[in-house]
Amino acid sequence: MSSHHPGKPKDPLVEAQIERTLRKFAAVSTPAMLETMREELEELLTTHPVAAGLLEQRREHAPPATGHSGEGAREGVAPDEDAAGATAKKK
Repeated sequence: MSSHHPGKPKDPLVEAQIERTLRKFAAVSTPAMLETMREELEELLTTHPVAAGLLEQRREHAPPATGHSGEGAREGVAPDEDAAGATAKKK
């Protein structure tokens, strides 16, 4: 029994957690077993008060999406100054 309703967009945070978890079992599970595990995980992550609370905490403290891992603007520093400053300091 899945808590996901057709037409309702899936939560990317829930999907990422499910994918991370199922990846560990892909080599030793049947497709049917993986689908059952996916449904159970989605149900648990979206309805259990502790699991849902942990996901909300993670969502609140997630790094900003920049499109590039590890890259982001530094507050109070111009982009050119940031790159030039890092290079100048190394010399």
